[in-house]
Amino acid sequence: MFYTIAINTADLLTWIAFAILLAVLVAAELYVHLRGLKGTLVAVESDKPSCVSGGAGISIRVKLPDGKVVDATANPCGLCAGNLKIGDRVTLVRRQDNYVLALPLVSKK
Repeated sequence: MFYTIAINTADLLTWIAFAILLAVLVAAELYVHLRGLKGTLVAVESDKPSCVSGGAGISIRVKLPDGKVVDATANPCGLCAGNLKIGDRVTLVRRQDNYVLALPLVSKK
């Protein structure tokens, strides 16, 4: 009356890959949450941001809690996908020589 569990190697590798990708996603979100600069979106340099017209990125301006306004770059598709508007709270991530908008994991409704 012993039961054996048959483990398919392909299924096991699939679950291991899923667990690794999930861990990377959680680590990235924690990094942005803990190390990112919080601020308020005050200006978007394009009247109609779109994936077609934006190219590499759109310039935005963000006001930090200390009152300093910094320039940052945002993915044009991300502004629409994140449903971001002037006055919304955003998070910036510092890159080599500039700031980049970190998109929210879940879009606001």
